[in-house]
Amino acid sequence: MTKTVQGRGVVGMQDTIVNDVVEVASGEAAERVRAFVAAGVTPTTKAIYLLGCGGSHYMFGVMKYLLDASPIPVIDMNSAEFVARFPHGLGPDVVVIASSTHGTTMETAEAIDVAQNSGSPVLLVCQNNESPCADAAETTVNHNGVEAKQVLLTVIAHELLAAFDAVPESLPSPEVLAACGPVFPETNDVWAHRLDRAAHATADSSGATFIVGAGPNEGAADTLAACYLMEMQNITAVASGANDFLHGTHEMVTDDTNLIVFLGEDSTRPVAQRTADFGRRFSRNTHVLDSTTLPMSGVNPAHRGTISAILYASSVIALLANKIEAITEEPLITRKYMWKVEY
Repeated sequence: MTKTVQGRGVVGMQDTIVNDVVEVASGEAAERVRAFVAAGVTPTTKAIYLLGCGGSHYMFGVMKYLLDASPIPVIDMNSAEFVARFPHGLGPDVVVIASSTHGTTMETAEAIDVAQNSGSPVLLVCQNNESPCADAAETTVNHNGVEAKQVLLTVIAHELLAAFDAVPESLPSPEVLAACGPVFPETNDVWAHRLDRAAHATADSSGATFIVGAGPNEGAADTLAACYLMEMQNITAVASGANDFLHGTHEMVTDDTNLIVFLGEDSTRPVAQRTADFGRRFSRNTHVLDSTTLPMSGVNPAHRGTISAILYASSVIALLANKIEAITEEPLITRKYMWKVEY
């Protein structure tokens, strides 16, 4: 299957979003995931590692939260850290899920080599099959755009948990996920203007922007802060887990501090709600994005926590980044160092 690979730094929902979601949840990609899990997960499997760098690492946020239901340990680790630390116990009984959007992250390619040379089964999530990471990986699954990537990672989480008969009610099956494609453009339409105030406050802020999420939404906070704001817009941003924010970072809040809070519908909502309430008390620039205001047409209420987290980690932060780009007139493709100098 041919994939349209987005250029580096290009942010925006693909016109093919509905078909892309169907493909990763019910097409060739889903079949490859099932085959990998069937072969790689055995009664002696003792751990799962999630490996990536930068945005590809942060984007494991939803998947990592879902895998809390796993009866075996799940460890997410930066690829370079994985190589440097060479965790004890690697081998056939350790499953590795690696991610590199364009497949050119050399630290992740090296981590894949280390894992496979130890005998661990490795599954790579990637857009580009002609890349160092894809060359290193025995099994690769493709996606198109950040929305489909989040759905694909959720499919992988489902299949891993199914192998242990540990799928929670909050996790939609791949068949259900295949029908959720229209929710992404629907969310962008509903929040087309809802994000304007946060975009202007972020673009115009002379200080740091604080971005907060809890549970599955921490990855969205990390991605927005590190990738979209600091890397692509050169805007100072700090991501934080919601409860961690209230143990020190909150002392930086003043009346005009720019604070963005992702308020989802999973079990950690009360944790994020505390930060939202604090922000509203002490800063006039607090922007609470509450997914309960989204219709999510056709989504089972039991699945809203998972789907809302997928939305935050993909289309919502991408839409916000595009709005900020329009205000700053600084293209999201702009870089000072990345892809330009060796470091």
